Amino acid sequence: MSERRKAYDKGETTYTALRKCKRGHDPLRYTSTGVCVECNKVRARFTRGAYRAAKLGYRKRILSVHDKDWEAVLKYAKMLEMARRLQNGEIQK
Repeated sequence: MSERRKAYDKGETTYTALRKCKRGHDPLRYTSTGVCVECNKVRARFTRGAYRAAKLGYRKRILSVHDKDWEAVLKYAKMLEMARRLQNGEIQK
């Protein structure tokens, strides 16, 4: 029986996998999805920051992310703003 299945049967929310994730984080994973806990935190922080940047129009840093990642956050925020404006009919295709 796998470690994940054992943890699921015990009702635990996380379990320790036998190896690290592909990004090299500790092997702590969520039982429900099998996703690495650290990878999930990074994804959530990135998504939350991009959403805030688009919604509030910030041009400054909202989160503490790496410089190379910040450019991607800004591009994503611009894309979200453009999609919102298209949906509201403010701009034409």
